[in-house]
Order: sequence, then C-alpha cells, then structure tokens
Amino acid sequence: MDVKFHLEKKNKPTSDNGMKVLYGMEKRGAYRFRWYLILAIILSPIFFMIYTFAKQHLFTVAPGIITTGPVIITASQNGSVKLIDVKDSEFVLEDQLLMELDAPILEQEIAFIENELEQLYQEQTQKITEDFGPYISAIGAAKLNLKKITKIKVNYDQYAKEGKVSQVDYAAIVGIYNTAQNNLTNAYIALNQAEIAQKQRLLAGGVAQVTRELNQALTTKKNQLDALSIRAPYMGLVIDINALKGQQISIGDPLVTVSPDVAPYVISYLDPKHIEKAKLGALVTVKLPNGKKVEARVSSAIGLTSKLPIQLAKPFEGAKALLKVKITFLGGLLEKEWVEGMPVEVYFY
Repeated sequence: MDVKFHLEKKNKPTSDNGMKVLYGMEKRGAYRFRWYLILAIILSPIFFMIYTFAKQHLFTVAPGIITTGPVIITASQNGSVKLIDVKDSEFVLEDQLLMELDAPILEQEIAFIENELEQLYQEQTQKITEDFGPYISAIGAAKLNLKKITKIKVNYDQYAKEGKVSQVDYAAIVGIYNTAQNNLTNAYIALNQAEIAQKQRLLAGGVAQVTRELNQALTTKKNQLDALSIRAPYMGLVIDINALKGQQISIGDPLVTVSPDVAPYVISYLDPKHIEKAKLGALVTVKLPNGKKVEARVSSAIGLTSKLPIQLAKPFEGAKALLKVKITFLGGLLEKEWVEGMPVEVYFY
C-alpha cells in the first residue's frame, strides 16, 4: 500500500502560515556553467594529447626559425671597448667601422719592437761603414802602377818595331805589364770579396737573425692592432651590439651581430623519415607565432644536423639527426612580421 503525504507547503509553496513569501530566481544555470568549466579543465590535458597525437599523424609539421644568416663578430684580441660607432637596427655598408677596441699592452709592445729595430739599424749602419780604405788604396796603387808600366810598354813597342831592343828585354816588359794588370784585377776582386763577406755577416749574423725575428713580430703585432678596428663584413643590418663602451673583453667574446641585406628565409628541422616531402621546389606553409600562414617553398636541403637552435630545443630532449631544410617565402614578409631567430612551424604536404 502506497502512502502519500500532502503537505500544505507543496500545495502553496509561496505561502507560510498565511503570509506570502517571495523567493529569488533559480540559480541552476550558474551552477551548471561552473560544472562544465571544471569538467573542461579536467579534460583539457586529454584533449591536448589527442590534438598533439592527431597533429603528428595527420600533418607533417616541423619547427623552424626565420633568419637571414647573421654573423657574430668576436674579439680577436684582449682589450677594452674604446668606441661604438653604430646603433642597434642601424643599416651599415661593407667595411664600415662598427667598433674600436683599445689594447694598451699591444701598443706598448709595438713601440718597444720599433725602438729595438731602430737601435739595431743604427748599429748595422755603423757596421756597413766598415773601412774599405786599404782595398781602395790597393786599387789606386795598382792603377797608378799599371799606368806607368803602360807608358813604358808603349815605348818598348816602338823600340821593338825599330829593332832597338832585344826580344828578352821586350818579353820582360810585357811580363811586367801583365803582372800590373793582374794586380789591378786582384785588387778589385779583393774589394768585391770584402763587400760580399760583409753582406753575408749582415744577412746571416746574429744581429741579422734578431732583426728578422723582430720584423716578423712587428708585422704580427700590427696586424693584431688593425684587427682592433671592427668593421662590417658586408652590407646589412646591425641586429645586436653585445658590448658596452669601456667594457673589458677577451678573445672570443661576441661584439656585434650583423645580418646581411637579404630577404628572410626559414631554416626548418624535419624528421628524416619525411625526406620525400622536402624535395626541391615543394610547396609548404609557414605558420607565424601570431597565427598567420604564409606560402613558401623548399629552396634547398642543406643536410643533417643533430643540434637544434636554442629557441627550438626542449628541456631533456636528446640529440637526434634531423634534416635541415632551407625554405624561402613566395610573397615575402613585412618588416614588422618577423625578427631574427623567430620560431615558426612549417607544414609540409
């Protein structure tokens, strides 16, 4: 047997002991929305995993960066920043001065070597003025003697023609004449040998060897000094200035980053299993961080790499071989749409 209770409250819900009671509107909608929100938050990781899994199997997506192939100019010498002649985002010409470094120690070394070379040069100059007087005197005496003998021989030649002198006497004077000529020749040879010996001493002696070493060191130091003037390797844009005026820098420290004046392109890192989709000229879609999609094409497959750029690397991700693909935009990008090293996604078809 069913028992039913008929309460007065059920029949008159808005009345209590004869008095009318006003109730607010129902709030079941707000509770329902909150419940859906909690449910969505709980299920969002599952939806994200499903999306990631489906994306990997439905699309061929590879990470990439927009770049122009900038170069980072590093310090070749220790020193300090003396002058910065450019600003960030400034357009520069090839060989334009960007920065000057100061290396007082290097300048002191150059001054010291130049001073040493000057002293050695003065010493060599003094040695070059070696006394060749005896050799020159010997040549003068030989010339004078030959001149006298020549006059006598001329007379004897005439006497011989006239038959006034014997053959023995004529032969004697000819022998004396020949001896005088040999003496003059020997005097010249002695002077020449003395000069050659002096040059050999200057070229092969200890002073000469030290001079060559100092000249070699001076050339190296001056090249190092020239390297303190940092110049643009090509026409382009200054992306970043990595040093401050007065800052102490060491060899290898980055100074200025310069981007060449070329259209931006994308370097994408594709799994090698999708190599057939990276054929030369293949069309792709580049998705920018703001969601905009830009049409592009594969311009070249550079090769394999095992290291991702910093902006694309994930924590605890092991190194693996990836296909490095260069991609160029079909319509180009606006200057405000990209920055150097900006990460993008590349969709291969």
